[in-house]
Amino acid sequence: MFEFLLFRGVAIMVLILANGFFVAAELSLVSVRETRIEQLIAQRRPGSRLVRRLQLRLDDFLPAVQLGVTLCSLALGWIGEPVVAAIFEKWLWWIPHAHVWAHVIAVPVAFAFITYFHVLLGELVPKALALRKAEQVAVAVAGPMEVFIQLTRPAVRLMNRSARLVLRLFRTPMVQEGSVHSPEELKLIATAARRSGLLPEYQEALIHRAVEINEVPTREIMTPRQRIFSLPFDLLIEEASARIVDEQHSRVPVYDPARGPEYIVGVVYSKDISRLMHFRASAKTRFTEAPFMELRLRQVMREVLVVPETKPVLDLLHEFQARRRHLAIVVDEFGSTVGLVTVEDAIEQLIGEVEDEFDI
Repeated sequence: MFEFLLFRGVAIMVLILANGFFVAAELSLVSVRETRIEQLIAQRRPGSRLVRRLQLRLDDFLPAVQLGVTLCSLALGWIGEPVVAAIFEKWLWWIPHAHVWAHVIAVPVAFAFITYFHVLLGELVPKALALRKAEQVAVAVAGPMEVFIQLTRPAVRLMNRSARLVLRLFRTPMVQEGSVHSPEELKLIATAARRSGLLPEYQEALIHRAVEINEVPTREIMTPRQRIFSLPFDLLIEEASARIVDEQHSRVPVYDPARGPEYIVGVVYSKDISRLMHFRASAKTRFTEAPFMELRLRQVMREVLVVPETKPVLDLLHEFQARRRHLAIVVDEFGSTVGLVTVEDAIEQLIGEVEDEFDI
């Protein structure tokens, strides 16, 4: 009898600890930061690559964990009640039908006893460890969990297929990868980090702007057409130079005077005008196409980038980078000019106001 109780008692403790192992494995691998695991991989920490692999295979990992927890719980009930019944039968030997009464009493007692230790050692303690030391726990449990997943792969695949079938009845897709944060969640995380002192306020604002930048259309950051400084393409270079110096612009839109200022046909760079004026002053060049005094903007203007007013600012930045441009004309759905946007406008949407020497 003693050997029977000892064996069953050890089995109960092993099952409770095994349950705690699965609980800690699930919580640690799900809660540990992917960025931290990438750092551990770079540092060649043993087990870190396996943790990353398990995080990328949650559709195998989570069912295996649930299978382990369920098996431990069922086995606890199966083993625990006979142990308690045997103890009570020994104490109640003097009562008629002691065997029956022992089992009647053993059910609630075993339930209460096992539940207490199951919750304490199989749930609360493992969860606390997994939350406080997610990184260490994840690395420690990754190897055994990989072995368990391989051993239970047929059962895991059966459960996954069954789950997909049930979810299909409710027209709900099954999640294949680990959870990702939505833009709103990222902003909440940044705010929480700032409140806890992990991030300064300006970095929180930068993260918020980075998350929101693709939701902002170009029309919200552009200079309206009414405020655009532009020049007609038939203007003489010398006249244009004086006006550009007065306005202190590095790039100026050029329009067709026959159709009006809203018909932008190109852009002229102040550096091109300055170079021409310098060449004229130094007399180091001669123009074969026309005398310098008759050279006009249409002969030195460059192609202008045109973007729709609905274009997200992030896409605008990418286009500026790909096309190597710093200025674009903004048009509406009918192709009419509604404004002008520069790469500085787009960058300011991300990092805040940037003042140059002309803003002071």
